[in-house]
Amino acid sequence: MLLRKNPLKPFSDIIIILLVLLTGSLMVYYIGNSLSRGLYFLGIILLFLVMRDHVLGLAILFIMIMNPWGMFQYKPDDVFIPLTSTMGVQYQPFLSLAVFAKVFFGIRIRRGRIRNQFYQFYPPFYYYLFFLLIIGAFFGHNDLSLYWTFHGIPHFLVLLAIPIMFSDLELKRFNKTILYFTIFHTIIAFAELIFRGSVMSFFQGRENATGIAFGEDVVRIVGGIGLSIYSLIISAYYLVQRNKQFSPLLLFLVLVLSWFFIWQSATRGWMIASTFFITSFFLFYSKRVFSARNTTITLGLIVFLLVLIPPNLRQNFQGAVNRLATLEALAEGDVTAEGTLSRITERTPRVLNQFYNSPIFGFGFSKETRSVYDPHVAIPSLLLIGGILGLLVYIVTFFRIVLYLYKKDRYKEFKGIFIFGFAIIAFLIINASSRKMVGYHMVADAAFMVALFFAHFNALVHNLEKH
Repeated sequence: MLLRKNPLKPFSDIIIILLVLLTGSLMVYYIGNSLSRGLYFLGIILLFLVMRDHVLGLAILFIMIMNPWGMFQYKPDDVFIPLTSTMGVQYQPFLSLAVFAKVFFGIRIRRGRIRNQFYQFYPPFYYYLFFLLIIGAFFGHNDLSLYWTFHGIPHFLVLLAIPIMFSDLELKRFNKTILYFTIFHTIIAFAELIFRGSVMSFFQGRENATGIAFGEDVVRIVGGIGLSIYSLIISAYYLVQRNKQFSPLLLFLVLVLSWFFIWQSATRGWMIASTFFITSFFLFYSKRVFSARNTTITLGLIVFLLVLIPPNLRQNFQGAVNRLATLEALAEGDVTAEGTLSRITERTPRVLNQFYNSPIFGFGFSKETRSVYDPHVAIPSLLLIGGILGLLVYIVTFFRIVLYLYKKDRYKEFKGIFIFGFAIIAFLIINASSRKMVGYHMVADAAFMVALFFAHFNALVHNLEKH
């Protein structure tokens, strides 16, 4: 059965989430003025702060930040407080601040038992982050650099808050809601490939919807791609855990659909990262995951999807594969990858030329950084902010975390926890090849996901300590 008999039924939560999104559709898109947008985002923040059900509350924030069907993704659709006719403060930093406030002034005071096992890895990174704020002040600020700094720093508070927010049971309920929503989200997204964006246009109240791009041989749906990679990782984790709250059929279905969604997005860095994750997962945990029953389920799902997939979806998938194949030209020396890649020839040199003026410490959070910063070349931009020393701190921090998870996975009670080590490596692949995920200027979706990965380990440790 897809849904096992248990108290963690997600459907009422999903209905509430859809009502929240439909309200957002009305206020952000159909009414669509600065007042209605501001009132909607303010309402979401206040709703989260007063909700006693913090599991559902965080699920609402998490799904919003993942931009399902391209919603709340680009200006002016993500503007909470308008500053000028073309610029405004986005809602995401306020969601991170709200999560921090709720955990440290609410949940932690009431419960205060779950400890963050990853605090031991934070000091070098956070101290250097503080140093970069000082460096930024030294090089100077303007309005744009202050605005940009505010949109990155608050997300580090999420890494302090979410890892101690949930018990193991609460995480299971949260994840079941997310996994079922992902199935619904993916089905709608695939329908978009057939109906050419009409559903997303309905949600966004306009013909040219964001989160979808029409190419010559591929329709790229990228709105909600973060939701798919999170669900891919979590379904793999529960498969290894053999958790009785989740049926193998549900988990394999989410695994296959999430991977397929990422591939049809034709976003090459994400395609490579998700395939690395899937391959590593199967190689590392094959004996634990692939019983005769699970192998039958997996093959059955793949055959089922291949047989039923409409011709235009197959054609779109082939177009995505063709786009990935342009990287062969890159390997042969064509740095533009047949004219589809500008990162190496245009974007990277512009960022590095500025970095060379302060190679050891970078320019911190300053106007010098903001003038050429580019989130689509994350490693050069990381060097621009933190310099060579910052890159070393970054590498050592994540290497220590991945190694820590690997060592813990060797113990029976922590079996499967290295799934999150593979997940972090996959994020670093995206960071190096597509757009920024983790670094000194954080993005909300990656911060929430990494914090949730840490939360799973902390909840597991908390359970073991209780028993």
